[in-house]
Amino acid sequence: MKYDPGCYGDSVYGAEHITLRIFGLSMENGWLPIGDEWVLDAVIDGKTGSIPPEVIQGMEDGAIDFLNENVSEEGYLWGFENGDFGYWEQWE
Repeated sequence: MKYDPGCYGDSVYGAEHITLRIFGLSMENGWLPIGDEWVLDAVIDGKTGSIPPEVIQGMEDGAIDFLNENVSEEGYLWGFENGDFGYWEQWE
């Protein structure tokens, strides 16, 4: 298993922290936001004031989808649990 199950973005540090963690993990594994690099740059630089939140949320959703499609094993999913982002075991 490449990643151990658990928290990878603690909500105590805020939404921006979690978004950066999601983008970082995704990019480490080959994800690139084709056509939206400028949004990624703005998030990394902390200059998202003029970007509608739904644009950032859409990119974040795409990055999480990438992780689930490319960097997860059966029975585990990347996502949110109690406000924290992580790699969680799925219960039937």
